[in-house]
Amino acid sequence: MICRTGLKKQFFLFLLLVIAMDVAQSQSMEGALGQGESSKNIKAEFPRIEFVRSGQVKKGANKALVQNFKNSEKPVDLKKNDVLTEHAKIVTSADAEVKIALDPYTQVIVFENSVLELPVITWGQGEVLDLQLQKGKIQVSCEKDCVRQYTTPLSKNVFTNGVFILDYRPEFPYVELTALHGEQEFRGLENESMIKIKGGQKVVFQGLKENDEVAYDVLLKGRKVARGQLQAVVTLPANEIEALDDKSKKLKPIVVAKIPAPPRLPNQICEAPFAELNQCAWTCEGLSKKKKPMKNIKTCDISQAGVHCVRRRCNANGQWEDATILTQSAQRCETQPIVAGCDY
Repeated sequence: MICRTGLKKQFFLFLLLVIAMDVAQSQSMEGALGQGESSKNIKAEFPRIEFVRSGQVKKGANKALVQNFKNSEKPVDLKKNDVLTEHAKIVTSADAEVKIALDPYTQVIVFENSVLELPVITWGQGEVLDLQLQKGKIQVSCEKDCVRQYTTPLSKNVFTNGVFILDYRPEFPYVELTALHGEQEFRGLENESMIKIKGGQKVVFQGLKENDEVAYDVLLKGRKVARGQLQAVVTLPANEIEALDDKSKKLKPIVVAKIPAPPRLPNQICEAPFAELNQCAWTCEGLSKKKKPMKNIKTCDISQAGVHCVRRRCNANGQWEDATILTQSAQRCETQPIVAGCDY
């Protein structure tokens, strides 16, 4: 249910987080400025890279990189046991994943085609209290001392103990929170309405775009409020939760199935799939490539984690636009794309 009183709890957690960040930064500066040469020998153990999968394709094509602002503005390859310092940005391309230990009790998996920034890593302690997901998907598992802020261009929330997946897709745009274990409170950026989900549930904040950019309402003193709305909470089947947990542990290589495209007609100006001007395409996105649909079952099951029915319109430039994630009642997707006249 949507919980406005939850805003008070989020504000209290955020206040504690700000105080902790301020104290940590003060200690970091005191250590850096006032302890002399001996303090330079202190090395933090975290955040530490636990696992890197960089893909098995042509050399230099698919990689997991880090842009570490202490040493260089140039991104470098990530390696197991690397310790990040000061300010880092993790970038993964196709078929690349990274696991980071933030502390002894917290692990973060950065999935493929993602960008995660750690804007402040405190000196000496190596604390990370703010994680900014600029695109893609992360999974967080935390058992103790878990109060951290997780930010996307559409959301800013303080999450606590549990296991959850945060997925931000700027092209739509939307941000999705899936709770595997534990409870979390979630809302769109500076929105009033907040919702609580528990293990086995997911919720989406569907944003809007203006001039191909994420749309905001700008209030007094430049406060930005993401335009959009929270969608209904979806409860996931038990086998989907189990599959997500299993995937995070095994991190098996991702296999992408190639489906041959049908022949293109002269009046079809859009592609993938082919369509005429002002026709719409309904596409089931996020389906597992490992699972084959059951025979005679064509429905897009959006109750599965990460699965969405997306409608787009073919414009005069031959481009797909107006991407909209549809709810269960409005969706007409099947496992293969459907092209037809638009319904709006």
